[in-house]
Amino acid sequence: MSPDTIRSAFTMAAWGMVLALFDFSFNGVVLTPDFIGYILMAVGLGKLESLASQFGMFSRLAWILAPLSLGEYLKTSSPDLALVFLLLGLAVAVLQFVLLFSLCSAVEEAALRAKCQGLVDRAVTCRALVLIFLVLGLVILAVVSLRLVDLVIPVVIIGFIYSVVLIVMLFLMLTWAGRELSAESLTT
Repeated sequence: MSPDTIRSAFTMAAWGMVLALFDFSFNGVVLTPDFIGYILMAVGLGKLESLASQFGMFSRLAWILAPLSLGEYLKTSSPDLALVFLLLGLAVAVLQFVLLFSLCSAVEEAALRAKCQGLVDRAVTCRALVLIFLVLGLVILAVVSLRLVDLVIPVVIIGFIYSVVLIVMLFLMLTWAGRELSAESLTT
């Protein structure tokens, strides 16, 4: 695989992740549709399957998430469908966690093969950050479910700030992976 293909595939996956996970809206109009981000991730990760077989699997998972993410545009005030959309949102959240956690493992595997220890360390750190985010999400869910009113706003603010930091760290890991693994492919 050419260095340019490796670099561009990781860059595409990184920007796709940003589009899929950040929601920018203006006057109720979503400016960054999640499904476009998942399609970019799927295409980028699919190109990387020769580096680590896991990338191909995660490409297919991103293809599954693309249509599932359209559920956010179909929300209705109908109480009959509220449970359906709640379960759809939960399924998307679980699949996002699996994708991000496993993506870090795939980068680690590719970095180990290429003997890029710095990238291995970044991937392991990002995987730990994803786990911490899961725990933080569960804390937010508990605080909201238990109606601990005094804690809701601080915990949600902390969760939001942490999610921004996590997405930036994952973006940097993917762009570093593109740079380091493409440079490594030149030397082998």
